[in-house]
Amino acid sequence: MASFGYQVLGFGAGGGASITGQFLVVAGGGGGGQYMTGGGGGGGLRTNTGSAGAILLSGVTYNVVVGAGGAGAQGNANAGADSSLIGTGLSVTSNGGGACQNNQTNTVRHGGSGAGGQGSQNTNAGTGNTPAITPVASETTTVQGNNGGQGAGVPYPSQASGGGGGAGQAGTAGTSGTSGAGGNGSANTIGGTSVQYAGGGGGGAGPGATAGGGGNGGGGAGTAGGGGTPKAQDGTDGLGGGAGGSPDDGTYTNASGGDGVVFLRVTDDVATAGTITNAATTSTNVGGSGETVIKWTSNGSFAVA
Repeated sequence: MASFGYQVLGFGAGGGASITGQFLVVAGGGGGGQYMTGGGGGGGLRTNTGSAGAILLSGVTYNVVVGAGGAGAQGNANAGADSSLIGTGLSVTSNGGGACQNNQTNTVRHGGSGAGGQGSQNTNAGTGNTPAITPVASETTTVQGNNGGQGAGVPYPSQASGGGGGAGQAGTAGTSGTSGAGGNGSANTIGGTSVQYAGGGGGGAGPGATAGGGGNGGGGAGTAGGGGTPKAQDGTDGLGGGAGGSPDDGTYTNASGGDGVVFLRVTDDVATAGTITNAATTSTNVGGSGETVIKWTSNGSFAVA
């Protein structure tokens, strides 16, 4: 990982000397609805890991918002919530993953990554990278996520839905008797080891079909069956994974998307001098680098000294 720290780059509005840092912003994954729904889309993912670093300004507070995963529903599903890292000179927002709803309009299927299409009626998949991002200086992502897979649109009992899109890969389309797998997430090393984030959820299926598996990076697996079938797997919190799609059963609350996460990596001296609010963890000298990794799983901030 590139080394970074103070840079003599002059002064900016509202701040003093410029400091470089690296970020990872992952939104909440999309939730699951009832009746053979497609997998939820993974949360949008934006990062500058591997670059020379983003510019932070001394004397500026950078506010962190961590988006929750979309709540599962006994009915229409909920999209994931946005995550962001915003302060003077740096504004990064990742959008929540889309969710598949069992109706013809399904307006929440689009998002950071799109939801998979429903197995029998609303087969249209969600579009990822919605809204399209404009990368900030030093950002290494060009899109925040990928599309979901189409639903098969076949009759009972072989209804098969699409997998939700992931940050690294589109969801797989459903075919008669086989629902699509969730798209894999994107690997990132900001914490010192490689971890995948924002995988898509696998598609749910009817009793004569096979459900789709969740994408790597916290995507939940879908389930297949009729009444009384266990609910699908939730997306993983802290990874922004999409929820697995439901079986042919509308009697319970379905799977939820995983909550997002925000990371900021700066030199140890910058972290020590600054003020960190509400971080889940703060790890110093990560891998002997002389750099601190700050991780938020709920809203907080970092004030640069």
